[in-house]
Amino acid sequence: AAILFPTLGTLPIPVKIDTGAYGSVLHCEKIHFAKDDKGNKALVATLLNHPTSPEFHHEVRFDKYEEVEVFSSTGHSEKRYRVSLPVELMGLSFVTDFTLTDRSHAVFPVLLGRRSIKKRFIVDVSKKGYSYKTLMSLTSNHKHWVTADQLKEEL
Repeated sequence: AAILFPTLGTLPIPVKIDTGAYGSVLHCEKIHFAKDDKGNKALVATLLNHPTSPEFHHEVRFDKYEEVEVFSSTGHSEKRYRVSLPVELMGLSFVTDFTLTDRSHAVFPVLLGRRSIKKRFIVDVSKKGYSYKTLMSLTSNHKHWVTADQLKEEL
């Protein structure tokens, strides 16, 4: 699947939908802080400069952020910054939270966890590599919403 970040003006970025992860993660490098004219501190980060998409890199300023502790499945904890960004996935636009970390070692620069997909999408874990175009081609003959069972029959 691919995700769009409209405020960053990027083309689709590869995303991993991870039902085993609670939160979502965005590849980030070079975090630092800057103050505006009024002395307010903002987080500034270079986003999406990932080996799979090196042509996309944006220095983004976040006036609203928080420091959180994130736990891995192995029990390892790490402090990260969490920010909110508008996204578009499979034709649906919404704002979701991401923690920022170096994902240059990972295949996907963006990981979308349960918190971001809850009440928005149904995940069929037996399928992989589906995107909005695939879904639309399967449902193009329908003039109404289809159920998961109807889609399963067409697959």
